[in-house]
Amino acid sequence: MFLLTTCTFFIYLSNISYAQPPENLQKLYQFKGLWNVEAALTYIGEPTITGKGYQYCNIVAKGWGLQCVSRLESEEADIIYDEGVMIGHDAASDLINWSVFNSFGEALTLTGKFTEPDTLKLEKIEELEGGILKTDTVICHFEDENTLTLVNDIAVDGEIVTQYRVRMVKQGNYGGESGKKNK
Repeated sequence: MFLLTTCTFFIYLSNISYAQPPENLQKLYQFKGLWNVEAALTYIGEPTITGKGYQYCNIVAKGWGLQCVSRLESEEADIIYDEGVMIGHDAASDLINWSVFNSFGEALTLTGKFTEPDTLKLEKIEELEGGILKTDTVICHFEDENTLTLVNDIAVDGEIVTQYRVRMVKQGNYGGESGKKNK
């Protein structure tokens, strides 16, 4: 009986069809792969810190999301920065959700959408103690299929306090559902 029930369950699962991810999420598949990363971080009034590293993104959840890991190293600042990112589409709001967790103990989720075919704008606005507004804005622009720039500005009450600039060049188109190189 157990074998019959198990077989029936797997036959049922094999007949389930999955909805296709929406177009704006499919645009994010451009992130898939292994990237060389060069970054510059500026806290306004302080010297700029530069670093180099990599980012790897893989398609997950039957195409409904991406999972990325990054590492940046800065010899001048003696820093190693690790980051994990989950990117997905919220069908209820029709927005892209971009959740970031990093080795500095920070965690945040930004939301947004494509403002142009090759440009994604994400934002998080929060009210700090005393009614101060903090805005975190990220703009990702695909220059071509192998080059990406990312600009992240953090503003407090409308004044930019931190600027983060990233340039990424794709090394390989890895990261399909199987984890194997896609040709």
